[in-house]
Amino acid sequence: MLSSVTYTNAVILLPINPNQSMNDFETILSDCVRKIKNNTATNDDHYTLGLMYLNGRGVKVCTLTACSYFLRAANNNHTRSQVEYAKIMVSFNQMDYARAYLGRAALVNDPEAIQLLNNI
Repeated sequence: MLSSVTYTNAVILLPINPNQSMNDFETILSDCVRKIKNNTATNDDHYTLGLMYLNGRGVKVCTLTACSYFLRAANNNHTRSQVEYAKIMVSFNQMDYARAYLGRAALVNDPEAIQLLNNI
């Protein structure tokens, strides 16, 4: 089983390391799904799944599925999920939602949220 520290490292690597082993992604996916079924999933688990679906790491790319995982964590004040959800909302031209979630992330001084908020 992977620890939350491993999750944190995996989350950082997901979008930038296409050579990561598929077994790593399968393990992360099965662990996150098991936690969701057991109602023990954390915001980081939802964020991790969102990144996996957004980037097609171990699963087929599905922006809507990614969006649902990000939204779940974003509504629980997970800053990185708020930013990722907002970026998807920008791509769907849903600027009110994007501004709302970027604003929440900017309140905790997330630099990417602040930058994006100033540009939309």
